[in-house]
Amino acid sequence: MYEAGNVAVTLLALIAAGFALDYAIGVRWWTNPGGRIVMASLAAIGLITVLVAVRVWAGDFFLHELVRLVVYAIAAAALASGWALHRCLRRPKNRAKS
Repeated sequence: MYEAGNVAVTLLALIAAGFALDYAIGVRWWTNPGGRIVMASLAAIGLITVLVAVRVWAGDFFLHELVRLVVYAIAAAALASGWALHRCLRRPKNRAKS
């Protein structure tokens, strides 16, 4: 059962990284804020799953803590940016001024 989980997380890492790469190559994501947020989110998910898969198969590796910190910081920044964009888009255009 444990090995099946290892295989599953490896497949997930390959799919997530492949999807992020396909999106990066095939879509003009840099032309609007939504596309940039999607690209950052896909990259973060891909990086996290690849990090987990590498750790599962290789164990701790050189500079693992630093790599993990950078990957999770990227994911947090992508999530915060997405939330900020969502809040900006949901804000009414013509608010009554007090």
